[in-house]
Amino acid sequence: MPIAPAINFNSLTALEIAIIQAIADGTYFVDEETPTGTVNGVNTTFTLASAPNPTTSLHLQSSGIRLQGGGIDYTLKTAGTIIFKSGSKPFAPEVILADYRVTPS
Repeated sequence: MPIAPAINFNSLTALEIAIIQAIADGTYFVDEETPTGTVNGVNTTFTLASAPNPTTSLHLQSSGIRLQGGGIDYTLKTAGTIIFKSGSKPFAPEVILADYRVTPS
């Protein structure tokens, strides 16, 4: 079995160090997930595959435009359920994408 070379942390970027630390801490990243739910201009409830942890790590975009959480465009409920405000609910053909962190169990 080959031995992995030692990592020279002085040559890593801040982002690379943050990713290594997150993995070592048991935190994983979810990028560009499409939440489940019907995009039809009526539906306001969408569900993520996992609950974001921390909850503030959730970043949503609608067709490339970043949405604001905390009740402005949407609210994150328990277990990864997203509730869009009536003025922000997505219409077809909009594409909703989510980026967030999770801690696997």
